[in-house]
Amino acid sequence: MTLYFPLPLAAQEISGNFQGGSVKIGYDSAACDSSRDGAIRYNSSTDIWHFCNGSAWSIFMFATVPPCPAGCSIHSSNPLIDGGNDNADVELGIAFMTLVPGQITAIKFYKFPGNTGTHTAHLWDDIANLLATKTFSGETSSGWQTALLTTPVSIQPYKTYIASYWTTEGNYADDIGAFVISNSPLLGISGRFAYGANGSFPYNTITTNYGVDIVFVPD
Repeated sequence: MTLYFPLPLAAQEISGNFQGGSVKIGYDSAACDSSRDGAIRYNSSTDIWHFCNGSAWSIFMFATVPPCPAGCSIHSSNPLIDGGNDNADVELGIAFMTLVPGQITAIKFYKFPGNTGTHTAHLWDDIANLLATKTFSGETSSGWQTALLTTPVSIQPYKTYIASYWTTEGNYADDIGAFVISNSPLLGISGRFAYGANGSFPYNTITTNYGVDIVFVPD
């Protein structure tokens, strides 16, 4: 197991004046401004750290990378809800980030029996650049389906990416309000969707979990 400390550890724990270069043990709602540049705070309810860059708080975690020789994924359980009859062309996905560098080797989705037809996987950055695509093959009638990417895609920590797939027959996973999903070193941020042709960028953000995942191999 590897423990990553991506920021300098010269900060000191303080309990009173939460200032720049300090670590706050426990959550603090103080605004991030120039006086707190370099400060870190911890929210025990979400197990997420935040780092102040002098103007805004951003997600930051001391990530432990579990041994996963076959690759890490975001979900640790299966979606529960079949979304039913939405017989429209739609791109469904998940916005996520990693806390350590590595490569995405595959994209997955959870299939309910009624979600038939051809499915195509897509990987995007957060400004709609398409990084990879692959058509699913050899699908089973239900459960997790995997599309191995022809070439693994390297991704960087603390950047948002979107994994998605295109479907036309409805009956897709539709767990409402199922975020945040985390499985260190991966963090699911939100659901994404867009109605339209195959390869439409899923620009709509939602708290629904559509059962989309990745296979990630840390460096």
